[in-house]
Amino acid sequence: MDWGRAKTVLIFAFFVLNLILGYELWLSGGALGGPEGEAETTIEDIRKLLSARGIRLDVELPARPPRFQKYVLKLDEASLSSERTALEPPVPAPEGADAGEVWRAAAIRVDKGDEYEFDVWTSDGGVFVGFQLLAGVPVFGVELKFFRENGAVVAFHRQYAQPISEEGGEQPVLSAPDALRRLLDAGAMPEGTSVRDVRFGLLYRPFEEPEGLTVPAWRVVLDVRPTSVGTASGQASSAQAVAQGSGNGQQPAASTRRIYFVEAYHGEVSEVRSQAANAG
Repeated sequence: MDWGRAKTVLIFAFFVLNLILGYELWLSGGALGGPEGEAETTIEDIRKLLSARGIRLDVELPARPPRFQKYVLKLDEASLSSERTALEPPVPAPEGADAGEVWRAAAIRVDKGDEYEFDVWTSDGGVFVGFQLLAGVPVFGVELKFFRENGAVVAFHRQYAQPISEEGGEQPVLSAPDALRRLLDAGAMPEGTSVRDVRFGLLYRPFEEPEGLTVPAWRVVLDVRPTSVGTASGQASSAQAVAQGSGNGQQPAASTRRIYFVEAYHGEVSEVRSQAANAG
């Protein structure tokens, strides 16, 4: 055997391997780091940054999955209809009842109801909402809703989606601190904001009914003081703030609850809901 030639081949092979690994590391760093290629934001970094700007962090930030992927989903036929289905017999839901318990009591009465998870932040008044689970995380936008009338849950509307393909393979995702950093940079968290919830999941985006694409995303729930309500800039789009006092003898406005999504691959920000925050 020509050992000199074999040694040359091995050295060249290791050199190529190092180039490949270095390129993958560079890609991962670009996907996971902070804005403008900065180093990844740590939990301690974001706590200090929020505190310095007068923003409260009311939750423990969750760990991120190391990698996640996109899915193409197909909604079933019933999902495309807006008609409600009667729940027989109705489930008792008196005023003041725990919304999560009411939702779960109703969900066990619905086919595939155990494949959904209750969400307190999108449930409001007489509507109790849960999201379908896929790969262990909620699919924001694929919902099981229950409707209360006269102290009881009397109807529901269920969307159900089946994954039909996986797109692009697993990729690194942003951390929760980096997602909050993106919101800060987009102007979505003025002074006086409270961060109420941070949750990782899949954001459903229909592209040709009944199919849609899910992308990994962080959902962030904020309560914004009325004196600080503003419009997010940069990549963020903001809905019209609600319940603002006019200053002409009206009662002071309630805080505004805003729900944002930060895509976990590249950090794009969008707001999907803005409403008067309740006491919860």
